[in-house]
Amino acid sequence: MDGWRLDVVHMWAKAAGRGITCSISPGITQAAKQAQPEAFVFGEHFGDARQWLQADAEDAAMNYRGFTFPIWGFLANTDISYDPQKIDAQTCMAWMDNYRAGLSHQQQLRMFNQLDSHDTGAF
Repeated sequence: MDGWRLDVVHMWAKAAGRGITCSISPGITQAAKQAQPEAFVFGEHFGDARQWLQADAEDAAMNYRGFTFPIWGFLANTDISYDPQKIDAQTCMAWMDNYRAGLSHQQQLRMFNQLDSHDTGAF
């Protein structure tokens, strides 16, 4: 296997009643890379994924917070739940720049930027 997508990884510890933690995914990432050194592990986070990325718990993440949310607000004038959210180009760019500022250049290049998916409404 060349890679793993960790579905709703930010909720794993919540389900166990322990709050958000980065303690599970590093072990999965290490095991994947032991089996296949070039394995790519990325997580799905609807919130802020930077704590997982900065802890090297994952190689990348679905970039909902840093791309999908601001782009929907700017281009579609809604959030991903179709609730009104109108932002201008300057606010959209500031939102994306602010999020990217917490990521290394390599992490920025590996993020999954998408307008919609099976987890969101259709753009």
